[in-house]
Amino acid sequence: MMYEIEGMEGGLLEFVTSKADEKILFSSAVNNLQRLNLFDSYTGDLEHIIYETKYNFGSFNFIDNNKKVFFSIINSSEICSHFIYDLASEYVEEILISDTVTDGMCMENVYYYVDRNSSSDQNNVFKLDLNTGKIDQIYEGTSGVSSILNVSPYGESAIISQMYSSTTFKALFYHSENIIDLHSISKLSSIQSVDFLNEKECMILGREEKGSLCIFRYIYPDQITKLAEGIEDESYCVLYNSDLNKWVNVVRKGVVDKLYILGEDFKLEKVILDGFKGVIHDIQKVGKDYLVSTSSVKERKNIYRIRSSGKVEKITSFSLYESSIIPSIETFRSKDGTSIETLLYKNNEYDEAPVIIYLHGGPHAANRYQFSILPQILVSEGFHVMLPNFRGSTCYGELFEKEVYGDWSTKPSEDIKATINFARKLGLSQDKFILFGASYGGYLSLICAGKYPDLISGVISMGGPTDLEAFIKHVPSSWSSMMKEWFPSKNSRSMSPLHYIEQYSSSTLLIYGEDDIRVPYQAAVEFHDELIKKNIDSTFVKLSGTGHDFSIATSQISEACTSFLTEVIEKEQLN
Repeated sequence: MMYEIEGMEGGLLEFVTSKADEKILFSSAVNNLQRLNLFDSYTGDLEHIIYETKYNFGSFNFIDNNKKVFFSIINSSEICSHFIYDLASEYVEEILISDTVTDGMCMENVYYYVDRNSSSDQNNVFKLDLNTGKIDQIYEGTSGVSSILNVSPYGESAIISQMYSSTTFKALFYHSENIIDLHSISKLSSIQSVDFLNEKECMILGREEKGSLCIFRYIYPDQITKLAEGIEDESYCVLYNSDLNKWVNVVRKGVVDKLYILGEDFKLEKVILDGFKGVIHDIQKVGKDYLVSTSSVKERKNIYRIRSSGKVEKITSFSLYESSIIPSIETFRSKDGTSIETLLYKNNEYDEAPVIIYLHGGPHAANRYQFSILPQILVSEGFHVMLPNFRGSTCYGELFEKEVYGDWSTKPSEDIKATINFARKLGLSQDKFILFGASYGGYLSLICAGKYPDLISGVISMGGPTDLEAFIKHVPSSWSSMMKEWFPSKNSRSMSPLHYIEQYSSSTLLIYGEDDIRVPYQAAVEFHDELIKKNIDSTFVKLSGTGHDFSIATSQISEACTSFLTEVIEKEQLN
């Protein structure tokens, strides 16, 4: 059965399901706000609008036998506030835990969370009993980033990750006040996903040291067995169906995802959502069935039920984007022959439209075959838009992702130059190009403008590091090991946009959050000042009360970008 859900202009974001019935909690975006909702998948009723906020929701789930909802909100400083909503009385109560909670996961009446101690490098992990209010510290983190990977069905166990760098981490299994270091009983070097079967047993999709992806079965306290190896490298998660002794495998390969059923021998048995061309965002087990959220370039996120028989039923039907511009998926070669994939949104009304190349953040992220409002707006404003997945992007295998280790700029900037050359071969434009990016994408945009000034007419950088030395000193102390891996030598200055300031000539729009705890705001101001000294057109937009999340300042950003792009195009036409 499928239901239209009224009033959800921005569509579904994340969801969880109750164990006992078909209730679904989901967050949605509506008019620059995020909303937490309760939906009955049997009746199609939107039963409660639980909370609205300008910030992002963190963890949320049912508690107290589905009578209440626990949820957290992440503010601009990336700190969580916590609330409990009573479904009967519709009363919201704030739970005061700590003012330095950065991550958490709730299951039943237990909340596991990470507390970033601002006076040290420690990221300690705590367990809160929501019935009694009792808080226990269960792990004392050292330097590195602690996170909760997953929690068992009734909250008695949890998998904790301690990340020291992108390639070095510790996986810990907590149960009954005991912590088991999974590295001490296995050769696990990384974990992709965890699927709890009960309170003491889980399936792990992970990678052995210098090895392929494998599936492991872990039984507390010390039994770990490798069930299969050579699992497809781009696999995102694997869930086990004990009733059928089969597996559901989500593979993120390039810009589109695939959903497979694997048999007892771990070989491909069936393709689910056959013919689907889009992105699989989340998958959850509900008894013998699965609930999956997907989206495509024409459709907002929707939830499907996959029956144990393999039958697929669409549960929600958020409205289609009937006027969407459908991008083509293009592939070309970079300087060293590496294959690069890009989405191309073509302006069919104006073949000679200027080209904007949008660079994603991360760098460990990717542009996907899903609806994105930004390229739609830019095409409607008269541009062609390209979204390349350069070196460092996810979804192309481990080696592709690690190409930025030790050198953040060389290979990705070569990929962007190759993108420009490819666009010219397609006949899109022989003029200069505009680069647009946020976070790492903003950094890479500035780097390319410095390295290839004859190719770039304009740059929009939202929160991109301008001086890597200042960036390394500014990030949270728990990131120190990751910084050493990304920038192992002392030549970070030579990889900074500031290093290329003398050959820089592009018109520039710099948009930065005053309260950004990741990228130093003052370094961006100083970069802007240097551009002005060189008589380069540079506009600086200060986002007051904003950190590294720009979603709360969309109106201000939109206005600045529209004005800047108009000026750049007018300047190019005069030349």
